[in-house]
Amino acid sequence: MDNYQKALAEEKIENFAVALKLFRDCLSRDDLDTGDILFHCAWCQEHIESGENKEAIKLYCEASRIAHSNACRLNSMFRAGWLLMQAKKYDQAATIFRQAIDYGDVVDLKIEPYQHAVYWYAVCLETEGQFLEALQWYRLVEGLAPQLRPESHWRQVHCLESVGSYDDAVEVCNRLSKPAPDGFPVSRYNMLRDLAVRERALLSESLSDPFDPGSGRNIAL
Repeated sequence: MDNYQKALAEEKIENFAVALKLFRDCLSRDDLDTGDILFHCAWCQEHIESGENKEAIKLYCEASRIAHSNACRLNSMFRAGWLLMQAKKYDQAATIFRQAIDYGDVVDLKIEPYQHAVYWYAVCLETEGQFLEALQWYRLVEGLAPQLRPESHWRQVHCLESVGSYDDAVEVCNRLSKPAPDGFPVSRYNMLRDLAVRERALLSESLSDPFDPGSGRNIAL
C-alpha cells in the first residue's frame, strides 16, 4: 500500500493528523491530482483544528483552482465558504458560496455541495440583512433539494417577517404542517413544525387584532 492509500485509510478512521502528514508527502507526486491531495489535506486540517482554520481555507481555495475533478473543485469552494461562515465572516463566505453556485451552473453539476452552497448563501445574505435576495435563494432551494426544504421554509418565515410580509409568513408556516421529506431527521422536523405552529398563532393573532388607539399598543405590526 503506497502513502496515498495509507492516507485514505487513516482519513477514513478519522486519524487526521497521521493522514495529513501522509497526504502532504504525496504532494510531490506526478501521478496524482495535486488538487485532490490539497482537498484531503484541507479536510484533515479542518478536523484537526477548530475555529477559523485559515490554513484549511487556503488549501481549499487552492484545490478549487487546480483540481482535475469538477466535483472536487465545487466541494472545495463549498468547504472554504463553510469555514468562513463558521468564523462569522459572512460577506466572504457569501462570495465563495456564490462562486460555487456559479461554477456548478457552468459545469452543470448540481450535486449536494452545490445544493448546500445555495442554502448557506441564502443564510449569509439573510444574516447581512439582505432579506429579499435571501428569499429568492431560499425559494430556489425548495425545488433543488427536498432535504433542505423544511429548513428553507423556516428561514423564509424570518425573512418575510423582516420585510413586513406577514400574510406570506403565515402561508409558509402552513407548509411545515406537511409530512417531513423522506430521510429528514424526525426530531428536527418536529421542532421546526412546533416553532411554525407557535409563530403562525402569533402572526394570526396580530393580523386579526387591529390597532386600538386607546390601548397604547399596535400589535397589527
